[in-house]
This record gives sequence, C-alpha cells and structure tokens, in this order.
Amino acid sequence: SGDDQDSLSFDPKRTQRFVLKGLGAGLIWSQWYPLVDGWTDITSSLVLADLAIEDVGSAHTIAKTVSSILMEQFIACPIVYSLWDIPIPALLAGTPPSQIPRLVKEKVPGLLVDNAKVWTVANIIVYNLPVQWRVLAVSVFEIFWASIVSRVATSGSSSTAFVEAQDALINGLAVEKRAKIMEEAMSPSSFDVATKD
Repeated sequence: SGDDQDSLSFDPKRTQRFVLKGLGAGLIWSQWYPLVDGWTDITSSLVLADLAIEDVGSAHTIAKTVSSILMEQFIACPIVYSLWDIPIPALLAGTPPSQIPRLVKEKVPGLLVDNAKVWTVANIIVYNLPVQWRVLAVSVFEIFWASIVSRVATSGSSSTAFVEAQDALINGLAVEKRAKIMEEAMSPSSFDVATKD
C-alpha cells in the first residue's frame, strides 16, 4: 500500500537526524565507559577486599560487570534518555520544545524497560571488553537500539508497536522471497536438463 511504500522509502532528513543523534550518543558513551570502568574497578575492589574469596579475579570481573550494568541502567540511561536520546531526535523532527518534558516523562520508563531487555545481554559482552573497544562494540548493537529509540521519540507509537511493525516487515519480505524461490523452482526452465554435445 502507499503507507508501506512511504515507510520504506529513503528519507534524507530522517537519516540526517539519525546520524546527528548517533554522533552525539557516541561522544556521550565514549566518556561514560572510562568513567564507569574506574568507578566499578575501585568499588568492586573495596567490596571484595573484605570477603574471603578463593578466585578473586573472577569475582572482581563479575562484580565489575554487574555493577557497570546496574550503574548504566539506573544512572546513565535515565540521564542520557532525558537529555539526549528523546529530546534531540524529537526537536530535530520539529517537535515544539514545550512538548519535550511531556515526551520525556511518557517515554523514559518504557525505554528503561526496553533497555534492560535489549542491552543487558549485550552489556555482559561490552563490559568485559577492553575500554577502547567498547564504543565500537556498542555501535554494532546501537544500530538496532537507535532505530527503536528514534521511532519511539518521534512518533506516538510504543517501542512494542515498532518492533511488531519490524517483525511484520521482515515476515513479509520472507514470504515474498519464498514465493519467488518457489516460482523459480517451478518454472519450466528449472526442469531443463543440460545435455553435452
């Protein structure tokens, strides 16, 4: 339908907003990782120093990873979502500044829940990489996540509706691909047997 075609067409302004939001987020998170790494290294060491644990190295790694994920979820994410991820794409899309506080209040709780669902597993990997590789690793995961945040921030839909729309699109493409494969497989030319001269 026409609406489906509009949603699939290239929108240079939306792409520009997506790139600007991503660049800013990259700068923000590139500052966060060294900061949280230092905090969690010190706090994990202090906590573990008083415990009689045989494998201190593994315990330190686990404590550092868990505390990094918790600090991101409950400190960094609410701040970044409230001051960058929601307002900037919305403002760039033409949302009046007076609407930003309402958008933040409505959307941050849902994004925090979605963040926990999407990023917890990814962050187990990310927080066990060397600090210098974390932004690159996150950028890979961010492609998926930013599309959810961007859509939620600039539309009235929820992230669940967006994910369902993406699933429907992928399923539609898969059905079309299967139909094309079946059509090609059943065509008379597929039954021709090549003969040697």
